[in-house]
Amino acid sequence: MVTRNEEGVIEGVRYEALTPLLLKELQGQHRQITTQAHQLAAQDQKLVAQDQQLAELKAQNARLEATLAQQNTALAARLEQLEQGARGMTTVSTR
Repeated sequence: MVTRNEEGVIEGVRYEALTPLLLKELQGQHRQITTQAHQLAAQDQKLVAQDQQLAELKAQNARLEATLAQQNTALAARLEQLEQGARGMTTVSTR
């Protein structure tokens, strides 16, 4: 890359030798940027899919909570009926 005299002292730089090295480095950086762009696009797709899955799970959770609330209401009503029936049987059997 450099030219030296007989005593080993640097006299100049061979700039024409730098071009292939700089080009090689530039190509390597271009490949790296392209790879990172592909990785970013893949991550974006995953993120969109995860957001959609999260929305579906939230909707499913809401439906399950509503079903559970209905079942709890029905169970409480049935329990009340059974307790009233048991109180009635206790009243009859103590007479």
